This record gives sequence, C-alpha cells and structure tokens, in this order.
Amino acid sequence: MTEPADAAALVDAALRHAETGDVGEALRLAEEGARHCLDVAERLGGAGRVEPGLLASLGIALRLEYAYGGRLANLEDAVEALRAGAAVVTDRRRRAALLSELGGALLMWFRLGGDPATLTEAVDTLRGALAELPADSPQRTQVLSNLAAALSAAHENSGAEADLEEALAVLRQAIDAAPADAPNAEALANLGALLLTWASYRNDVASTDEAIEALTRAAARMPADRPQRARVLANLAAAHRLRHDRAGTTEDLDRAVVLAREALAGTAPDAPEYATVAAGLDAVLRRREELFGHRPSENARDHTEARVEQPPTAIDDPDHEPSTDPAAPENRTPAPAVDVLLGTADATLAAALAAGLARGGLTVQVAKSGADLCASLDSARTVVVDHTYLTPGEEATVRERRDAHPGAALIILTSGLPDDRFGADDYVAKPVDLGELRARIRAVSRRSAPEAAAGNDRVLRFGDVELDPGRHEVRVGGRPVPLSRKEFALLALLARRPGGVLTREQLLAEVWGAPVGARSLDVHVATLRTKLGRPQLIQTVRGVGYRLATDPPA
Repeated sequence: MTEPADAAALVDAALRHAETGDVGEALRLAEEGARHCLDVAERLGGAGRVEPGLLASLGIALRLEYAYGGRLANLEDAVEALRAGAAVVTDRRRRAALLSELGGALLMWFRLGGDPATLTEAVDTLRGALAELPADSPQRTQVLSNLAAALSAAHENSGAEADLEEALAVLRQAIDAAPADAPNAEALANLGALLLTWASYRNDVASTDEAIEALTRAAARMPADRPQRARVLANLAAAHRLRHDRAGTTEDLDRAVVLAREALAGTAPDAPEYATVAAGLDAVLRRREELFGHRPSENARDHTEARVEQPPTAIDDPDHEPSTDPAAPENRTPAPAVDVLLGTADATLAAALAAGLARGGLTVQVAKSGADLCASLDSARTVVVDHTYLTPGEEATVRERRDAHPGAALIILTSGLPDDRFGADDYVAKPVDLGELRARIRAVSRRSAPEAAAGNDRVLRFGDVELDPGRHEVRVGGRPVPLSRKEFALLALLARRPGGVLTREQLLAEVWGAPVGARSLDVHVATLRTKLGRPQLIQTVRGVGYRLATDPPA
C-alpha cells in the first residue's frame, strides 16, 4: 500500500531528473508520482483524514507534467493543488518550497491567460518564498529565476523600466547563486530573454551580444527534446536578427534563419506559441529577401494553414444518402467539441486569435471556408466570424440553423457599426483586442447557457458547512473558506443533490464543459477536502462518481 512518503519520494526523484536534464525520466516519475498522490489522498479522504504535504507533492508533479508534457489541464490542476497546500502547510521549509512551486506555476498560467491579477499573485508569492528561504538554500536560484521572469512580464504589461532593471538584477543574483557546475539552463534562458528586451528597449549593442552569449549557453545545456529549448532558439534567432539590424552583419541574419527554422521544427503544432514562432521565421525570411533577394521558402501563413485539419462531413461525400430517420447519426445534434469556431479570411488574424484564445485555456477550431463553418456550427459553444467572411447564402444558412437549433453563441468581428443581419449575440470591433474578445466569449457563453433553476440561490447547509450560491461563499464553522471557481462549482453541483450520486462524466461535463482528463476531477476533490477540512463530506462511490454526505461528521 502506497504511503504519503512513497508518493513524495517519486516526485522528489522527478525533480532531480528534471534538474539534470533527463526530461523523459522526469516526466515518467511525475506521472507516477501524481497517480500515487491521488490514490493516497483518496484513501485518506475516505478515512476522514487529510495530508497537506500530499497536495504539495501533487502540485509539483502536475507542474512537471505540464512543463515536460505540455498538458494544459495539468497546469490549472497544479495551481489549485499548490494553492490548497500553501493554505494549510505551516512548516517553514516546506512552505517556502511550496510557495516557490506555486509562484512558478502561476507565472506559467499568466503566460497562457494574460490575467494581470495572476501575475501580481505570482510576484507576491515568489517574494514570499524568497523571504522564507535561508540564505544558503539551494532553492534560491530557482526562486530568483522565477521572480525575475515574473518582473519581466510585469514590465511587458506596464512598460515600467524599473521592473526590467529589477528583473535583470534578480536574475544575475540567481546565476551567481548557482553552483559553477550546475546546468542552470532556465536561469540563462531567462537572462538572455531579458537582455534581449533590454537591448531592444535601450538600443544597446553590448546587451545584444550578452543576450546571444546567454541564450547560446542555455540552448547548449538543454536536451534537444525539451519543449523550452525551442523558445530559447526563437529568442536567439531574434537576438541575431537584432544584431544584424544594428551592425549589418550578414552572418547574423543567416544564423537567425537557421535558428528560427530549428525553433519552429521543435515547437508542437498545437502549442500556444506556434503561431508566434512561425511569425518569427516569416519575419527573418522576409528581411533577408528585402536585403538580398532570397525568396522565402516558407512563411507563417503556410505553417498556420498546414496545421488546420477538419474532420470529413457527410456533405463532402457525393455518394452519401441522407437519412430521414431522426435517430440517424447525421440528424442528431452532437455535443460541442470545441469552445470556439473561428471564421476569417485573414490567415494572420486567425493564427493570432487562435493562439491567444488557446493561451486562455479555450479550444479553437479554425474554419477552412464559409461552407465549412456552416457545416461545423454544432461543434462549438461560441462562433466568432468576421463580418465579411460569409456569402449571403451562407449568412442565410447560419440564421436558419440558429433559429432551428439555438445553441452556439455568435460573435461578429466588425470594422464599422454592427448590423443585425446575423442575429448575433455580440459584436467586437476590429482591430480585435484579445482580452476584450475573451471577455465577450465568456459573457455570451454564460448568457446562452440554460438558466439556473429557481431556488438555486438559497443557502445550503451540511453539518457546519454552509454554501451560499448567490454570494459565491463557503463557510466552515462560521469561517470563510476561499475556493476557486471550479472548486465552488463542483461543491455546489454536489450540494444541490445531497445523497445523490453524480457520475464522473456528469461532473466533468457540468463543471469543465470542455473535454479534460478525468484526473482533473480527482485533483479538485482532493483540494476541496483539504480546504474544507471535512474529508468525509464528499464521498467516493467506487466506479461511479461522488456524492455529498447528508449528515457529515464535523
């Protein structure tokens, strides 16, 4: 039987392999460690016990799975587990380690979603971790590196030179604090990226040289199969291009092309940064063409369009005979497969919006044509379409489909005053502000969702646990307990059917909406049990799902 110490040992081993660059083994151990953490948490929860240290190990394992496996859902789960652990761990050494991991995970989450509040939390958390660590702690290097990256992101948001100066100073501390023989690739990569920003900001050739040196060292110390290496190569290509623009050396531009191609080859097509890396390659190829007449052999649009794949439909099959049976597969309304269906003739805009929305955790399908968009209407929760994209006949099809099966919300991108020929739910002006578009998508999705049943806002009580849906508050023994949005939604869903069993599929569909791994549910149940301090309130029904105890022990 696995014990908490066994699960923690697996995660510690994963961290050691990550530090030495053994990505494959680090990922394998992280996956095994996360599985053991959840198994132990489930067993202890069923026995009415919680083990805060397990959440720390679980959060670290999930963060490693995201970093080395690229699984987005794991990052959100990692943040929730680490937050829950930080709220209950009191040992100073363990708390410092936990805050360090939480700060790093929050920084990753900010880079995907762009929420300023998440960035502020990341900076504050990392400062807290630094304050808790002894001066000779080996963890200081990683915490300083993450804090510098967070301060750099704050500079990008605010434009404040002080943030960038502090970030550079903090990163130099991180590198000075590292053992001379340590790989320290991440700190070097962050330093190179900051120096590149500084060189662009201050028109400083010396900083460009220093950026190239740091990024070259970082790339050399990173294994070829490590996802972060492609990002380092993309920055290195940008640094060589900047030095070419300042000093005019042909070798730098040629080197930038080689590095940009290598960066794109190492970036997964479904990665959020793919469009940005492809655009970087496009830029250096076009710059070389402008100066020397070399024709670009590829560009960002080619890469963007090449990775858009659509499933075949019955409309594409000339021999397909449509059935009149309402139960036939083609006559059923399928469950939405993606969050956003995007239609625009501007491939650059499509790539930018798809990447930006994906960083915010949304799944995106880009339509190949107006006809393809019409055929895919039932596959999305929200349709975002450029006002000039559809023909009059396709517009009529959209109106008819929405009248017959009101489901997906519709947002129109417009260059002028909105018109109502689509019967749209909302309009967003071009040029598109990505933050505004994400906010509009969330708003129309809420409006198009079924209205809550009457009486759902009353306060629900289970022992000394109170849940107030109207105020979005939970109290245990009169004490407020902060929960994340998903944790609250999960508890509220169970609370509205006390004693009734909800299957795992039901809970995932209602709370997450988009398809995610079932393990996300297990993580949130574990964090809920820990935060509430009432592990037997949420009971496991083996092989089925969960239910809320009607008379839980206090």
